[in-house]
Formats: sequence, structure tokens, C-alpha cells
Amino acid sequence: MVLKNLAAKLNFQQFHKYVHTSIHFIWLVIWLDIWLDIWLAKDKYMIILIKNYDKQIYN
Repeated sequence: MVLKNLAAKLNFQQFHKYVHTSIHFIWLVIWLDIWLDIWLAKDKYMIILIKNYDKQIYN
């Protein structure tokens, strides 16, 4: 309902541009979130590996 009202107020090109920009922005946020999760997980994993490696060397 909100989108229909918005489409009626704006002309179609402006509406299309708005939707397109929103979708791009949402995708960007999702990708950044995924990459951040991967990066943080990688760091945690590396720390665990290093700790285990240290234990193997000193034991």
C-alpha cells in the first residue's frame, strides 16, 4: 500500500530509480556484513591455530 501511494506521488522513473537505489544499498550492506563475518571468523580461526601451534612447539 505504501509503495502504491509513493508510486502515485512520484512519476514512475523516479520511483524506479528509488527502488533500484534501495536494492543496491541493501545488497551492499549484506555483502559488507558477510565479508565482515568471514574476516572476523578467519581471525578467530587463525588465533586458535596459532595457540595450538604454540602448544605443540612447547610441549
